[in-house]
Amino acid sequence: MIAAAASSASAATCSAFVQTGVTPSTACFVGEDGVGGSGNDSAAILNAVSPSGLFGLTGWELIARDNDLDGTDTGMVSALTVVGSLTSGALSIASTLYATYSDIVIVLKSGGGLTPDFWVAYKAKTGTVDFDYQSIFMNKKDKIGDLSHISLYGVKGDEPPAPVPLPAAGWLMVAGLGGLAALRRRKRA
Repeated sequence: MIAAAASSASAATCSAFVQTGVTPSTACFVGEDGVGGSGNDSAAILNAVSPSGLFGLTGWELIARDNDLDGTDTGMVSALTVVGSLTSGALSIASTLYATYSDIVIVLKSGGGLTPDFWVAYKAKTGTVDFDYQSIFMNKKDKIGDLSHISLYGVKGDEPPAPVPLPAAGWLMVAGLGGLAALRRRKRA
C-alpha cells in the first residue's frame, strides 16, 4: 500500500523493508550514496535531490534534529519527541507544525557502515503526529544497525495572498453609478 503511494523516484529505491522504517508514511526515499560528500542529511541535500527536490519539492528546511535520541539537539525543541532506542521506538511531532509546513519528512540517518548507507526520508501524512520508527539499516552480519540521528524537515505552505486594494478608478466608478441612480430617481419624481 505504501509502495503504491510512493513517488516514482523513491519507489525504485525503497524496498518493502525500508518502507517500514517510519510508519505511517506516504512515501520514502533512500539518500544517494555520496550526496553532499558527507553522507549526512541536510536541507541543502534534500533540495538538491534530482530532478526537482525531495518528493518533487524544494524549500525544505530543518525543523528539529535529535542526534542521540535522548532529546532534541538542534532546531525547535518542542517540535520532535523521540522515545525509544537507537534501533526502534516512537516519535511525535508537534501538531502546530502543520499550520506552518505543507509537507513534513522524517529522516532516519544510519550509524555508518550500514546498508542502505546514509539516510532515508519518510513523507508524513498531513495531520499525523504520532509515528513508530525502526532502524532499517543492516550491518555486514545482517543484524539491525543503530541510527545516528532522526531529523525533521518541512516545506512552508503558501501564505494566504494579501488583499488586493480596490484602485481609485473603482471608487470613481462606484460613485458614478451612485450618481446615475440618484439622477434617475429624481427624474421619476
